[in-house]
Amino acid sequence: MTDPGNNTPKAALILGVAGLVPFFALSAAIALRLQTPYGSASLWLAAYGAVILSFMGGAQWGITVARPGRGDNWRAYAVSVIPALVAWPALFLPITWALATLSVTFACLLGYDLWTVRRGEAPEWYGQLRLGLTAAVVLCLTFAILANKSPI
Repeated sequence: MTDPGNNTPKAALILGVAGLVPFFALSAAIALRLQTPYGSASLWLAAYGAVILSFMGGAQWGITVARPGRGDNWRAYAVSVIPALVAWPALFLPITWALATLSVTFACLLGYDLWTVRRGEAPEWYGQLRLGLTAAVVLCLTFAILANKSPI
């Protein structure tokens, strides 16, 4: 993989990395056993992860509508809404299961995103950026699971 900064639009790179800040901050808060003013850092991490996972699914909707001749592509549209349909109910699971569900779904969506890049439906830089960002997200979620010391 080449450095995503080489051909990734600067705005996408900066905003993508900025989106990681809550993942890292909340994972650190969990490890340090810090409480937020409005509840546990684990719940905030799961909620933020669910929002970002839904957003990433929505990116596939945008890729689909932007491609000529893909107007009635059920698979592509379904893939774009599945992350939200998984993320929201995951918030009602025990926290370890919620974080694990989000982590696995991020990884699965990454696989689909990379497949769209290989098919030429998304630019090469998108796959590179997604790989780096998703690796960081999955690392943070996994770290939070381990820091919670809760068995799955």
